[in-house]
Amino acid sequence: MFSSLKWNRETSAADLGAGLTVALVSIPEGMAYAIVAGVNPIYGLYTGMVATIVASLTASTSLLVVTLTNAMALVAGEQLARLSTDADPIRALFTLTLLVGAIMFGLGALKLGSVIRFVSREVMSGFIFATASLIVLGQYKDLVGYASALDTNKLFKAVDITLHAGSWEVSAAVVGAASIVVLVLLKRSPIKRWADILIILLATLSVFLVGWDEVELVGDIAAVPSGLAALPKPALPDFRLIPSLLGGALAAAVVGLAESSGIGAAFPNPDGSRANMSRDFTSQGLANLAGSFFQGMPASGSLSRTGINVSGGAKSRWAGAYGGLLLAVVLVLFGRYAELILMSGLAALLIVIGFEVMFQEGRELAAAWKVSRLNTVVAMITILVGVSVDLTAVIFAGVVLSLLLYAFVSAG
Repeated sequence: MFSSLKWNRETSAADLGAGLTVALVSIPEGMAYAIVAGVNPIYGLYTGMVATIVASLTASTSLLVVTLTNAMALVAGEQLARLSTDADPIRALFTLTLLVGAIMFGLGALKLGSVIRFVSREVMSGFIFATASLIVLGQYKDLVGYASALDTNKLFKAVDITLHAGSWEVSAAVVGAASIVVLVLLKRSPIKRWADILIILLATLSVFLVGWDEVELVGDIAAVPSGLAALPKPALPDFRLIPSLLGGALAAAVVGLAESSGIGAAFPNPDGSRANMSRDFTSQGLANLAGSFFQGMPASGSLSRTGINVSGGAKSRWAGAYGGLLLAVVLVLFGRYAELILMSGLAALLIVIGFEVMFQEGRELAAAWKVSRLNTVVAMITILVGVSVDLTAVIFAGVVLSLLLYAFVSAG
């Protein structure tokens, strides 16, 4: 089961490079998602250390990166907001992580990962396409330095941002657009392995050289700790809160597992081995169980972070483990410098990766149209629901439509 844990010297350099990229990106992204949940950004960074290392060493999908995601942050924030005023929200957060881990582990132990087999490949492609689309739409505001004030989904917010082009932060938009162009060129050059790291550094350096102080940095979101303060300390969940958090934990576990279920298909194992969804369920459960005792937030497989891992040249599961370890090292030694990372440069990186995934899955759907138009139509509906409503809706829509289609075909 864990034979692939064997360390390979030949792939270690590539894995270290990918791990460093994941670590650097995890700083601003982890902080931002923690803020979405309404908690201290440091907990997003702790999740990127503990959960990522545990899952990377145990998952069946070897390049899978398990960490805090936008969807999990939103679910966690909703659950914390429903607590009574006398409950400690921080200990409640760790309790929620514990419960999510226990549920995920239990589903994996019961071998329920096979349920995903009822979801057609076309619908899975649609889910991956929709998730990548939401990543792109979600980064639009950071790319141009203007956030929509509308209380709606990401698609309509993106439309609103476009309609308010006159309110964009010009310097951020220029750097963001230039970063996309340079990144695309770098990915087609001999140094494509380091393209992701280089674009973050180049974008940040360009702003300081030009003197555009108005461009948003990671430090504008919150302070990044350094030294020993950057390492997570042991913490105990509040077991008295289990009854009030159990329902929310179940919802978070389902959302997280569904969110990560298509990652193995989008990023297959380099050695050609087939991903085992039940083992991935168990792995994510272990990651959350461990994280709950080290100030971690609920985590699941991250499409964007896995994409960055693969794009950075990852060859084995050690790349993800290195990412968690290097995140700790970077924060201990250079935490204060992490505050200088440019948000528009990071947005450009995630947008390019999102479009790469969309292009890959779009080709799959175009080919599927020639073979099974009914499945492809269902996939298109899944995409429309996901982009126009939300991620939770696309998950359940895809599963329900797949089961109905499976029943229809079986009856015929």
